Amino acid sequence: MKTTDLEFEYNERADGYIYVNEDKLETEVKELLRSGKDVEALRMNEEISREAYLCLTKKREAVLKWYHFKEESEILEIGAGYGELTEYLCRHSRHVTSYERKTERADIIKMRCQPYGNLDCHSGLLQDMRWQKTYDYIFLHDILALSRKFFKGEDASVEMLKFLLPYLKEDGKFIITVENRLGLKYFAGAAEEISSQFFWGLNLFDEDERGRTFSRKELERVLQKSGLENINWFYPYPDLAYPLEIYTDEVMDKMGKVLGTALANVAGIIDPEVFVIGGGVSKGGSIVTESIRKYYVERAFNACRNADFALAELGNDAGVYGCVYLLLNDQ
Repeated sequence: MKTTDLEFEYNERADGYIYVNEDKLETEVKELLRSGKDVEALRMNEEISREAYLCLTKKREAVLKWYHFKEESEILEIGAGYGELTEYLCRHSRHVTSYERKTERADIIKMRCQPYGNLDCHSGLLQDMRWQKTYDYIFLHDILALSRKFFKGEDASVEMLKFLLPYLKEDGKFIITVENRLGLKYFAGAAEEISSQFFWGLNLFDEDERGRTFSRKELERVLQKSGLENINWFYPYPDLAYPLEIYTDEVMDKMGKVLGTALANVAGIIDPEVFVIGGGVSKGGSIVTESIRKYYVERAFNACRNADFALAELGNDAGVYGCVYLLLNDQ
């Protein structure tokens, strides 16, 4: 099977929304699962579409590998997709109950998780689902953004969580992953995952029935209105799909303290108007700059406290551009 990105079929609706031909993608994923071939090798040789690769690569599991599920746990997974993370859940729990709206995708999930023998998979309308037990964890992977497909009203996300809450054990936990609506990549021009449109989440999400993404404050409001407390925040870097590191509030605060203190000392000598934060740390966006600013203001002299903080446009690529500049100028 020879399939490249250029051969993969896309469709565009009148409203400009670009979407993948799901029937074709489901067929390709099933064929790849039956073949048992190494998807990493196939991707290198362009023998698999990018979309099918995203469904099957084990690299997607990085978003969960840092988390320690308690032994013999029961997990309810909502919005399992093509089972990108279901296999990992099966390997690290006693039993997984998985929900995916489309029957065809549910069949794919059953196929790839069959060797584990600890999966029940359900399909249909979420609001029609009824489970007969409670769970240690309820895992929603990027599905809260699509809550308007299942529940009506302005607070569809709240309604979704309230619907699921009775299925959580007394000491259970929700694990929820979402795309950051104010993520730096979207300001830089990356297309939104839901709509494939540029700057969509920054401008139009609140009037769109397809779905929405969240800023931290918006998500915090949804969680609190749903009756959830004791919220812990984690920040995948550089992206939710392929995180290389997971930061916590504690880590971000510690980094802000170290950098804020150091820059306050520097400001006492050179009195800059602005600090430009570059490199990999700049991917943290406003969360990083606000954390640095907090400690900088505490420690800087009065005359220096008005210094601004900005994120480098080139981010982690600045060094590459610098090398090219030096080569072009024979230095």
